[in-house]
Amino acid sequence: MIRFLYYLCFWITVCGIVYCQTLDSENSVTAKRPITLYRRQSIGPIAISEASPEGHFICLENISFGSEKKDVKLGGWILRRRVDGKQDYTYNFRDFTLRAGARVKIYANGSASAAGMNDLILREEDNWGVGSKVNTTLINDKGAEMARYIQTIL
Repeated sequence: MIRFLYYLCFWITVCGIVYCQTLDSENSVTAKRPITLYRRQSIGPIAISEASPEGHFICLENISFGSEKKDVKLGGWILRRRVDGKQDYTYNFRDFTLRAGARVKIYANGSASAAGMNDLILREEDNWGVGSKVNTTLINDKGAEMARYIQTIL
């Protein structure tokens, strides 16, 4: 008998976490996983394009293009990740320039083996932190917030 999978999600709350269950044609549960929502915004050419929910890395991208295409010096900027409103993790940029159109990942020390030649390492922490509400911000050398990336696990 051929079984077809129907990707129907039913929201079930277990211990405060919302799960999506996938049912097959016989209505038996085939998968259960938490739902992660992402929201990001940026002012200017640098965006937080990705942040590992497991706390392995945070990725910045220079999204400038066309006649506005420019390299951005990040010296003195701060990347901050706040987990569940309690724990802060901070990376301070020294002399670093993110070229137009380029990306850089800032790996936690525990995941440094996955870093590429041009990536950076947060040496003070083994992990960027894991939680159900994670707020990552990029602050320039004048103290202004330039980018934000919010992860919420339902």
